[in-house]
Amino acid sequence: MRRKLDGVLLLDKPVGPSSSAVLQAVKRLLEAEKAGHAGTLDPLASGLLTGKYKAGIPEGSRGALESMAFLREGLTDAAKNKAVGELEGVAADYRTVVLSAFADVENQLSDLRSVQEQVVFTDRAVASARRAAQLADKRYRAGEDSYFQLIDTQRNLLTIERQSVKLRGQWASSTVGLIRALGGSWDRPASPATP
Repeated sequence: MRRKLDGVLLLDKPVGPSSSAVLQAVKRLLEAEKAGHAGTLDPLASGLLTGKYKAGIPEGSRGALESMAFLREGLTDAAKNKAVGELEGVAADYRTVVLSAFADVENQLSDLRSVQEQVVFTDRAVASARRAAQLADKRYRAGEDSYFQLIDTQRNLLTIERQSVKLRGQWASSTVGLIRALGGSWDRPASPATP
């Protein structure tokens, strides 16, 4: 009995079978009532072939179907079971990759948030240390403080400013990590040729 399926499958058609033969093999495997495809690849071509099915693809059939054994004619139950097992393995691997990617994004967001909070506090500390250094300079020039007091205040300012610069570097690094975790890249796009 044929099932009413609805959805789209993306197939990586190998060289050899025609687009129609691949579509019919998948139609038989999924026991679909109707199937069609968008675009045609001749038997000597390989590439992506979109198959459309009417009325609901079952959950176990979703996923990448590239280079599976059931795309051949004369499908046996053992080959079908093997192909379904491979498909479920691919789906499990995909879930693992997706969960890992989400965890990486979450970690990068957490790192970025932490560094941003530290930068806010460090900026306040830099402003306070600058005021203290200005006051120490005025007190030294007025003869109220020793030169060692001025040097100590300026050393504290330098230490806090160095920490601020270090945190801003971590902020930039965390931002780059987040962009990469989201699938971005720092590769420049090819510039269009100018006439």
